[in-house]
Amino acid sequence: MILVTEKNLNKHAYPVFNVKGRNITTPYSIEESTGKFICQEGFMKPSNWIVMDILGTYIYHMAYRHPQDPIDCNKKKYNAKDAEAYYTSRFGMHEDVLDTLIRRSQDCRTGIIDDAEYKDITEDYYYDRDIPPRRIVTLNLTDGDLKKHFPFLKEFSSLDILSMIESTADCKVGMTYPVRFLDMESTHSKEFSNYHCPCSFFTLTDITGTKISKDRHVLERRYSIRFNTYLGYFFIQNIVSCYMDWLPDNFYRLSDTAQLYYRRCVIQYFNGVKETLNIEEIKSRLQLKTEGHSLRKVIRRCLSELEAATYVKDTREQYLYGHYCYTARKTPWQELKRD
Repeated sequence: MILVTEKNLNKHAYPVFNVKGRNITTPYSIEESTGKFICQEGFMKPSNWIVMDILGTYIYHMAYRHPQDPIDCNKKKYNAKDAEAYYTSRFGMHEDVLDTLIRRSQDCRTGIIDDAEYKDITEDYYYDRDIPPRRIVTLNLTDGDLKKHFPFLKEFSSLDILSMIESTADCKVGMTYPVRFLDMESTHSKEFSNYHCPCSFFTLTDITGTKISKDRHVLERRYSIRFNTYLGYFFIQNIVSCYMDWLPDNFYRLSDTAQLYYRRCVIQYFNGVKETLNIEEIKSRLQLKTEGHSLRKVIRRCLSELEAATYVKDTREQYLYGHYCYTARKTPWQELKRD
């Protein structure tokens, strides 16, 4: 199957987590030539990206289905140039609502969108009286629901899924996060950042056990996930506006470092743009702490793994202008092995 992955998370979010020989305490701030990122609480782990891919894919298909149809995560996916994307980006939404939310976020100190304030904003700035304004989305999903829609999760226990979702909910970040809005004439990209008030991408409002074994072990859980943070609300706006890339589900079989390399150094570029990166930029984008030969070995191993899985091709290491540089050409979607 094919999952969607929101572009900002791959372009602007940095990995921040503990690995062997390196303990990180938060708040943790990154300000380098490749960008700026703040991890205020929790950790930005590779599993956080996976959770957001899963939730983003589910939300995408929830938005693009016929209201009477069940959610089917294997259905056709559109791109931002399709008429369906223009319609869905604007459905229940007005550009003035987004502008007002972005403006008011600068005075917020919690990162949470207040329900009463949101109601006032939509009453003042949403003008279509035939279609109700978009609500703040809440998902209620069980482990079983997730495994039904995303079969690769069958390899994960209920405790594994709990850990992944809780870790993502606990991670509060400050980052650059442009917001997309599509109209029939152009694509609008609205500047947004929340460095002054880091927040999570969703609030985990409830967890309940739905299947309990005879010896009282929880076999399945239900999660209530509410996208009532500014990052979460804009994440949904970007997903329904098709501001995303596609990933086959075999991507999640790759090692954590290979997944991060593809997200941070490959997928966001196309048509030969930035095929070659120097070692310092790769180290910064992946927040690698090794040096010298060990660092080169890690990068070469990532490239070999990605090439073997057909995600990149024509990889090579060169010494150019006093730096080791690495080339990885992004494989066109049609040539990817997706099974």
